[in-house]
Amino acid sequence: MLTRSRQRKNDRLGFTLMEVLLVMAILVILGSIVVASFTDILATSKEDAAKTQLQMFELPLNNYQMHVGQFPSSESGLEALRTAPADGNLQQKWRGPYLQKSIPTDPWGNPYNYERANDPQTNRSGYRIWSVGADMSADTDDDITVTSY
Repeated sequence: MLTRSRQRKNDRLGFTLMEVLLVMAILVILGSIVVASFTDILATSKEDAAKTQLQMFELPLNNYQMHVGQFPSSESGLEALRTAPADGNLQQKWRGPYLQKSIPTDPWGNPYNYERANDPQTNRSGYRIWSVGADMSADTDDDITVTSY
């Protein structure tokens, strides 16, 4: 025959249903906090990567401008950093390719947009490069833009 203290020990070998449910609820809450934080970090890291890539075009574009005498046309775009211009006069001045690898897409898989533009205040020649961002729509708040002026 078992004594009372031994019998109580044997009755208390596992967790109660309430304890298991409480632990599961805590784990679900912690998991959703981690997922929400990770989603914000991922979105921010893609924006930072796009800004960095856009800034990396600055040196090749400036080299192109120094050699050729102007920034690539809007029609030629960033591809002008890899292939010589069709215009024979500009082709003689071209010392490229100014980019060794192919032009990357933005972190969302879209091509970067480029246009030769003038500074609205000084009318100085320059360029504008941009990514349409996560919403993939131009001229919205999430667009990431770099200008040379």
